Amino acid sequence: MDRCSQNVFAKSGTQSVTQPGVRWGKSKRKYPLVAPRGGVPLRLRLVRNTWHADYEDRHGRRRQISLKSESLATALILAKELSIAFKKKGFPRRRIAATDSPLIACEKFIAWAHAHLRPRTVEGYEFQVRRWIETTTPKDLAAVTRADIEKYKETFEGRSNATIDRHMSGISAFFAYCVRTGGLESNPVHGVRREARRVRNAPKHAPRELVSKILAIESEWRIPVALAFYAGLRLSEFVHLGWSDVNLAERRLTVQAHLEEGFMPKDHERRLIPISSELARILEEIPDGERQGHVWKGGATWKANHQWRRFLKQHGLPWVNFHAFRHSFGTYLAAANVALRKIQEWMGHGSIQTTMIYLSFVPGGEDEIEKLNLGGG
Repeated sequence: MDRCSQNVFAKSGTQSVTQPGVRWGKSKRKYPLVAPRGGVPLRLRLVRNTWHADYEDRHGRRRQISLKSESLATALILAKELSIAFKKKGFPRRRIAATDSPLIACEKFIAWAHAHLRPRTVEGYEFQVRRWIETTTPKDLAAVTRADIEKYKETFEGRSNATIDRHMSGISAFFAYCVRTGGLESNPVHGVRREARRVRNAPKHAPRELVSKILAIESEWRIPVALAFYAGLRLSEFVHLGWSDVNLAERRLTVQAHLEEGFMPKDHERRLIPISSELARILEEIPDGERQGHVWKGGATWKANHQWRRFLKQHGLPWVNFHAFRHSFGTYLAAANVALRKIQEWMGHGSIQTTMIYLSFVPGGEDEIEKLNLGGG
């Protein structure tokens, strides 16, 4: 949550604010009510660190739309514009009619998805549905059958089972929405055989010896490798990490969105990671005068990828994917018997299933059964 939002929730009682047309509710969270002159009343609500606007549609039903902002100040501006637009142009119509073309139905589905699903999920669904429309060019959604979906599935010949399954899931979600909103009677994807996914192998992690060698080299990659190995940061996360996100006094590191740079963490999550003593020692070596702006001074993510390859080649080091250092973070935490939920929280996994790939590194054997003994004979 940004500083403005924190100040908002620190207020007590009903408060007035400087923005005209905005007033505060009397609930414990004191969510603002945006009601400009000539607009529709909208109640702002914070959901998963992102501001949403609640409103009542023409039938009196409560609806919610995402403002796609973590900043309260930005959300207030967007909400006021949205409120006036609703009054002038009416509420968004997302119900799919039987007469809608596939492209119009897709637009309505994506509009609904933007308000209810995570950005990366919406991006995937949009790509998958549009690919299906461009490949098969259906004229009428009601005429699509299970055989048509099976035929479309054949266009993925040679692709992995996970890719095929992902595309089928996206199309199935689209048709499920069409059924739910009354545009279709049944989902043609139901009954289509799903492919068995390949069992995920244990992630490849970087050996400690290689990490020690890299950290011993005075280069611009010393801090990025330390952040990935000791804090589990992704490449895109350390590229956008600012010194303002690093709190050495409290030994805490924050991974969060930087909307002004167009950066949003994977799974849309803001997370706090404790800074270990070794990582703190490396970061404290940076002079105070240089702890300004971004931690990484090497530019965009794609540039960092090229520079990483050049760095390894220049120093005669074996090739290792930079993401392997993040896997090392999860691997060694699991090997140290750190709680799986803690690993999930620090690594920013949206699902505990993702974190469970590190379970193969948890120590223990058959003798662990002896720990159940109560010592009573």
